[in-house]
Amino acid sequence: MGLRGTVAKRIIQAVITIWIALSLDFVFFHLLPGNPASLLARNPNLGELVQERVIEEFGLDQPLIVQYGLFVRNFLPAIFGFGNLGVSFHFLVPVEEIIYKRLLNTLVLVLPATIISIITGLWIGRKSAWRRGEREDVTGLMISLVTYSIPSFWLSMFFIMLFSVNLHLFPLTPWNPGTSPPDAIGFIVNMISHMILPWAVLWIALIGFFALIMRSALLDVLSEDYMITAKAKGRTESDQLNKEAVPNAMIPVATVVALNIGATVAGALQVEVVFSYPGIGRLLWDGILYRDYPLLQATFFIITVVIVAANLIADFLYYVLDPRIRIGSEMVISEVKREPLHKRLIDPLRMLFLFLILLNLGTIIAYPNYLVLTAIISVLIICFLKRNALAQFLLGRLKSYSISNLAFLWQHYKFRLLSHILHLFLTINLVTLISIVLLNLYGMGWSLSWGFTFIGIGQFPPPTGLDGLSYSLMIILSSIAHPRITQIILGLMFLSWVLGRRSKTEGMLRQYINTPMGQFGTALVAFFVGLAIYGDIIAPYDPEQHLTGLPYRRPSELPLDQFLYISLSTGLLIFGFVMYGFVFLKRKPKAPTSFTRMLLGIVTISIAMILGYYSIIDSHILGVYASVLIVIIGFYILLKVRSNLKQHLRNLRTSFLSSLSISLVAIGLILFLASGMLIIAGNPTVFPGFHILGTDQLGRDVFSQMVIGVRITLVIGLVATIITMTIGTMTGLISGYYGGLADSLLMRLTDIFFVIPALVIMIILAAILPPSVYTLIFVIGIFSWPSTARIVRGQVLTIKERTYIERVRSVGGSDVYIMGKHILPAVAPLIVANTVLVTAYAILSEVVLDFF
Repeated sequence: MGLRGTVAKRIIQAVITIWIALSLDFVFFHLLPGNPASLLARNPNLGELVQERVIEEFGLDQPLIVQYGLFVRNFLPAIFGFGNLGVSFHFLVPVEEIIYKRLLNTLVLVLPATIISIITGLWIGRKSAWRRGEREDVTGLMISLVTYSIPSFWLSMFFIMLFSVNLHLFPLTPWNPGTSPPDAIGFIVNMISHMILPWAVLWIALIGFFALIMRSALLDVLSEDYMITAKAKGRTESDQLNKEAVPNAMIPVATVVALNIGATVAGALQVEVVFSYPGIGRLLWDGILYRDYPLLQATFFIITVVIVAANLIADFLYYVLDPRIRIGSEMVISEVKREPLHKRLIDPLRMLFLFLILLNLGTIIAYPNYLVLTAIISVLIICFLKRNALAQFLLGRLKSYSISNLAFLWQHYKFRLLSHILHLFLTINLVTLISIVLLNLYGMGWSLSWGFTFIGIGQFPPPTGLDGLSYSLMIILSSIAHPRITQIILGLMFLSWVLGRRSKTEGMLRQYINTPMGQFGTALVAFFVGLAIYGDIIAPYDPEQHLTGLPYRRPSELPLDQFLYISLSTGLLIFGFVMYGFVFLKRKPKAPTSFTRMLLGIVTISIAMILGYYSIIDSHILGVYASVLIVIIGFYILLKVRSNLKQHLRNLRTSFLSSLSISLVAIGLILFLASGMLIIAGNPTVFPGFHILGTDQLGRDVFSQMVIGVRITLVIGLVATIITMTIGTMTGLISGYYGGLADSLLMRLTDIFFVIPALVIMIILAAILPPSVYTLIFVIGIFSWPSTARIVRGQVLTIKERTYIERVRSVGGSDVYIMGKHILPAVAPLIVANTVLVTAYAILSEVVLDFF
């Protein structure tokens, strides 16, 4: 199929995508609590006759299927420029008028900030990647991570308080074009004075995302052979970067840029709500608030059309940026023509598989109670038909556990033997789990309890009401499939994998720890993980306990001796960090590695002993176990310190400033933790009503809420990220590699999820579903994967056309082998970088949902 046919096919697929997305929008909005008819009845400005006319005009007194028919009849023709988008229930004017005005306002707000953030972010990402590990890279990463991590609504409120309320530099009221001066200069000055704060917030919020994606894509390209060739040819650094590296790194970057520009039409909900700016985002919020279905559906329609168009542009940008991506030939993997679809379906075995799939889908829709039975029958039929291949596979796996093979592994690869045995235990554990879930032996509650216990927020097994032999059998099966056993096996497998590759792992960790960003990142992760583990002993009160003090109480004052201890430790930390920054910027000699390791071991052991002491006092078993493990790690670090004393002292003299700065940081950290734990653990007992950060409106301790909230936020962010990255990576990998029908179906599914504004749907679902941690994990995880799928697919489209992939395919490498052993590792750096962004996005989404 040529390019013209591909364009026509993509347009047809886009129309189908819009129809499916709008159907989902119709369902979502009708799931909201309340209904428009009752809201119209409560409107004092509408008489009964007007209410009846509105209800009749929009079919609100008709069945949902009739309302849906009217909805599709009015909206789908609007794709081609005609149609009726309806009248707003709340504003009582045609929806087109409201959307047109708000859309112009949104473009004025979002487009300039987005374009500037793209230019700035890509420039920072280029500099960071090209100067990896140097000052430019550290500075760029710090800017990117800090700006990406700041919630937009918090930054908006901070800017308003600082620049408008306190400094009186900018007006508090939102910009209104109707009240601006009539002359051009006055109009521009008035607009800039009102818009500069929202522009600044959006610019800061977006810059980090583009910088991190650009840096990750460039780092992947800089390790390619053609970059070494370009350097060997004597090309300048500018030519190497701009003519060789950047063009080959633009596939994932172009995906992100195209999709973000398309998403600008959705506005910036958080910024528009805080600044009371009359844009599309604020219009969506008003529509949800007033259950204004025509307004919501029309707004989503505009957003859907624009984002689908942006996806089309992103698809064809791949073709422009990399001709190896054969869009015009249906993105086939090789030049060998596949057998036509109708001939493949004639195969009786394939027809049977298709029949079984349709049978199970029909059972889900018509008779969901019989789904387990049909699934078991389908599996048994497939096992019978594939009995020879299944028997060969099982015999091959069992032979690997023969005495001779195990003896060989024991003699040569002891850690691989451990991993081999753990694979067997994990198989038994997971087979038992899957069998219980598929057979639905103990109900959905048992399955949910297993999942929640696995992520650390539940108890297992749950009460089932069984007794006698049935209860004993349930306990035995639950013990075999216990999530703690799964966690232990996975942990031991990871440990055996690390120890089996000890030299490579140590080299990788040494290279990571020796960089400033690696040290900073490790310390930051350790801090938050420590808060999550030791939160129960750090929090002085129960975070949900009311009236621990007077409502809205200010932070309590510290006694003089404690204040001096905290001031001394804080001063040492600040002075040490400032001195270390000076040493780094001035490129002074670094502290000896042995000295740094010695201090790291001492600090690790000291922190573990302090936290372990308070864990023993509070009988916090998890804290005691964690402290013992940290002490072991600290002694292991100390045992690795090997250096000649004279050489050690000579190195210290040449790197005095760097060694002194690290020593001050270490001493300050130990003193700060010791004095802080003394204040936290002792003051509420010695001084009743003591609150470090004060209390809220219900008299609850703010510091305790913050500490325990870190644990909940980390669980939500990490679990939602795992769900998002699993779905997004698998979808992008399969879609990009196979192309054709699989690519079309998966990308249309991705487009459907992508065109629905995720944050708005999260707010809607959070209003529908019962409020809980599980609801937040489900909502964030399910609606955050489309961008990951798009980014991974774009990179896979390029990698699968490289020469080494064609060579592996030519020698008989299977699709699964190629994807698992070659393409997935090549995409891994981009996936890791995107995982960091998705984790931050998941945590920010949880914060935003709490805010709204």
